[in-house]
Amino acid sequence: MSATTAMIDPHTIAEAMGGEPVLKTPVHSMLDLHKLIVHGVPKAAVAFLGRTFANVMPTQDFAAIFTSASTMKRAGPLSLAAGERVQRVARLTALAERTFGDRDKGVAWLTTAHPMLGRATPLELARTEIGARQVERLLTNILFDLPA
Repeated sequence: MSATTAMIDPHTIAEAMGGEPVLKTPVHSMLDLHKLIVHGVPKAAVAFLGRTFANVMPTQDFAAIFTSASTMKRAGPLSLAAGERVQRVARLTALAERTFGDRDKGVAWLTTAHPMLGRATPLELARTEIGARQVERLLTNILFDLPA
């Protein structure tokens, strides 16, 4: 676990995915979050998180970050890989909100191309864990007023 991940507690990450009403289980620890992902994140978490980004991108474009449209139509929870991506974006969303002090400002930052990220948006980089770590590092530097 990175130092940045430790700054955002698992309950806050779960809340960004809809919390207990959406996830159908309480999340109080990283182990709880791990178990949720392994057993399958409910697809409703994508819809919940997508509403956070609704002002800046269509829901279907947001859902495409995690999985295909046909997978979203099938019954059952998300795959392990898709669940990890949902958690990753929820984690970055929570960190961006903390960094900028406002969810809308955090979402705007996550969806705006950034020169320190090769002119990609932070959300684009979040497709991979390595990209997400770059985004976390930049957010942490902004949060603590450190050089990029």
